[in-house]
Amino acid sequence: MIIVPAKNILFGEHSVVYPPNSAVIATNSLSCKADVSSNNTSSLINVNIAGEFRLNTRYEHAHLLGYLDEVRKAHLIFQSTGDYKTLRDKIINNDDLLKLAIAVVLDRLNNLQLTIHGFNLYLLSQVPLQSGFGSSAVFSSAVI
Repeated sequence: MIIVPAKNILFGEHSVVYPPNSAVIATNSLSCKADVSSNNTSSLINVNIAGEFRLNTRYEHAHLLGYLDEVRKAHLIFQSTGDYKTLRDKIINNDDLLKLAIAVVLDRLNNLQLTIHGFNLYLLSQVPLQSGFGSSAVFSSAVI
């Protein structure tokens, strides 16, 4: 099991965008816990999420990697045109960031020529959505 703490940015929210500014960041008692186990399938990923955001779904490896390719193509369009709509249109559902995070991991493991079988992913997040505590970052970090 992995536990990822939520963050509090005390000041310097835009330091990443405007270097060399500094930020002071601290963790708090909220966290997202992730656990993974094998499910004895060749490519099925079962996802169960509890907390404020709930989801119980399954994905196929090929579907996730296809989705990653779509997002990458949209990102190339965004880079050349500056129009974020093409990229935004690929990440519209509540589980799209989850799909993207899992797909990035699968793609990286494929590039390392590691064989990944099906697995169960269980997430429990205490971080409220849109709270400013980085619920998306905590969620994505726990998955990755």
